[in-house]
Amino acid sequence: INPSGLNQIITKSSPVTFLGLCALSLSEVLQLVGPAAPVVVSPGEEAVLPCYLSTRESVEDLEIRWFRGDYTAPVCLYQNRRYNSDRQDPAYKGRVELFSKELSRGNVSLTLRNITRSDHGQYICMVLSDLWEDDTVIDLSVRGECLKF
Repeated sequence: INPSGLNQIITKSSPVTFLGLCALSLSEVLQLVGPAAPVVVSPGEEAVLPCYLSTRESVEDLEIRWFRGDYTAPVCLYQNRRYNSDRQDPAYKGRVELFSKELSRGNVSLTLRNITRSDHGQYICMVLSDLWEDDTVIDLSVRGECLKF
């Protein structure tokens, strides 16, 4: 299923039938998957916050938004096939990157460079289309910080 191509076929609440066997909603078929355990790094290192679409379908035409507490000031925002740094949290400018060549395989993992103690905490990976959205939480633990989530 290519979520960006579903716009003309169904509405957000419509069921999708696969091979005539069963009806499933988009949220039952498309899910973001993150790690079960925290990502642990030391200050100054690089971290990969893993996140991918369960079906491994392309997300190149979708909005990819990584944020912490403030949805409107994202850590990383990818829209219309490009990065949008206009509203990006200034603390992350020049330090974050998606795996651009992996977007076609549903990989929306985020690389965060030059880790600082203030990077410790929860990150939300969200992928959105006109018909569907999902998010998952990834915990980043910076060594030397208490594990408080």
